[in-house]
Amino acid sequence: MRVDELGSVAALGQALLDRAEDLGEALAAAVLAQVPFYDASPTVAAADLRQSSVEHLRFVFSALTSERELDLAAAEETGRQRAEAGVPLPALLAAYRVGFRHIWEHVVAEGRGSGVDTETLLAATEHAVAAHDAFAHAASAAHAEVVAGQLVRHQERRAAMVDALLGGRIAERSAVWELAGMLGLGVAGPYVAVAVAVPTLGQPALERLEEDLRARDLPSVWLLRPDRQLGVVEVRRPEQLSALVTRLRQLATTPTGISSSFEDLADARDAVRLAESAMESARTGAGQLVRVFEDSPLALAATGSPELLQRVVRTVFARLDEQRPGDRELMLDTLAAWLDAGGSTSHAAEALFLHPNTVRQRLKRLEELTGRSMTDPRQVAELCLALEVRRRWSAERTATDQPMRNNAVGDRDGQG
Repeated sequence: MRVDELGSVAALGQALLDRAEDLGEALAAAVLAQVPFYDASPTVAAADLRQSSVEHLRFVFSALTSERELDLAAAEETGRQRAEAGVPLPALLAAYRVGFRHIWEHVVAEGRGSGVDTETLLAATEHAVAAHDAFAHAASAAHAEVVAGQLVRHQERRAAMVDALLGGRIAERSAVWELAGMLGLGVAGPYVAVAVAVPTLGQPALERLEEDLRARDLPSVWLLRPDRQLGVVEVRRPEQLSALVTRLRQLATTPTGISSSFEDLADARDAVRLAESAMESARTGAGQLVRVFEDSPLALAATGSPELLQRVVRTVFARLDEQRPGDRELMLDTLAAWLDAGGSTSHAAEALFLHPNTVRQRLKRLEELTGRSMTDPRQVAELCLALEVRRRWSAERTATDQPMRNNAVGDRDGQG
């Protein structure tokens, strides 16, 4: 640029710089009018928008007055403030597009008004555009840096909340409900827990699973452990559970377990243990990579956990336990006699002093209520296991209660 041309550009820039306050106020008004976010959202006060507009213009017009490198601190501060105020990057960039148009118009109008030649006007415009781009880029970069930090903090906080939920570390029901709302889950259920084996340490087995399920109206939250991916999925309707199982079977490449459904998020920790047990049964078994807890009582019982054994009993005898106690006990007694008789209906009938047809009818009803066939060895084994655990648990509970009753009688006798 020639010396005389440089001086003309500097003079033009100074003239605009002298009017920066008024021009900045006009620019802020234009942003409010042309960028819907700024007009609709109270996150950026009018005074703040005006001040940042003035600083933007001062930066650009100062670039016309001098060739030295200018300080971008004001641009970076604007970007940070907008990010912290929740202004999305597209809205920030839209505001700078409005600013660019105003800058170009003011440079052209001032140049023509002062009578500068075309080359000087082109040089001034080129400087103004470069300065504007530098300012907008610095603001955008600062905005992105803050948003990235916010995202990391959000993910860390969300992971901590999911960890607390799945770990059962929240005792108050109201706190559980509040946490569910923050995580995007309903508070009424039902839910299931899911455990997915991780093939590579710290690497999710199923990427973007939460988004995939949300698109299928299955809200969920997930937590990555070193060796497994844990989640809770909301299944409000029966068909949603089937949809979840189907989708996981389409996606799974590693053993995956799904718990029984549960109604209260406070029970998420227990449900996770069931899902993990189902996952382990899928790991050691053949066939399906995805195993639902109710589908594999024998494999789950192999864990040896008393709590899981009780869960197996409740699963196998769920509908049976809905019957009248007398009817339920008759069918269980018939099952016990049939098993003791080695599966012989006639021998079981003799032991029970019943007609064989009566035994057959009871066993048929038992099949209907448990969904287990008396001709399938594996399903008979599940019935045998559930019966044995039920009988042992009842005997142990009776033995525990008996001393308490005896002590109560002794106390009454002593008082008499």
